[in-house]
Amino acid sequence: MSKCITDYAQATADLAAMTARKDAAYLERNCCVALIARMALAMGWTAGTARTAIEGWSEDWHGCVYIDLPTGQASWHYHDSQAHLFSDLPAYTGAWDGHDTPEKYRRVAMAFEGGRPSFLVNQLQRLEMQAGDVAVLQCDRLLTGDQRRMLKDVATLAFGPDVKAMVLDAGLRLGVVTPPPVAAQPTGTPASEAG
Repeated sequence: MSKCITDYAQATADLAAMTARKDAAYLERNCCVALIARMALAMGWTAGTARTAIEGWSEDWHGCVYIDLPTGQASWHYHDSQAHLFSDLPAYTGAWDGHDTPEKYRRVAMAFEGGRPSFLVNQLQRLEMQAGDVAVLQCDRLLTGDQRRMLKDVATLAFGPDVKAMVLDAGLRLGVVTPPPVAAQPTGTPASEAG
């Protein structure tokens, strides 16, 4: 009988230690997810939290962070005890797109493939369809790391204002272009009104 009590006590202690390690791993992961979500928002991407039920999961695990990467949606569930890590994130208004864990991490890996944000490559592909041969030069510049020159060149092309604004915004977020100067407003009386 004494052996059973000792074994039970040891099993209980082992379970408590394993639970503590699991909880610490989730806390560390969720700190990283919170950082990734804030970085995504800073880059102009959509990210936020929602309650998403999963069959078989208890309600205290329905909290979920969603991030819309350029390569697709990624999401992570968290326990209510760690909701404070995400309390300042906006509400996510989209819906889960059905991705599974392997697909999520494929999207994450592709988002910064080759060390470059793939959203720049995606935007460049859109420009290529609009600008033909000129965009090939832009691809070459992006691949050689000359993002500043690429964005300046693109901003001078004859695109519509929406594309120019998109390129300028991307450049400003990356810190590779400076905001355009604000035109000075004329002062004084216009010549046509002078006496």
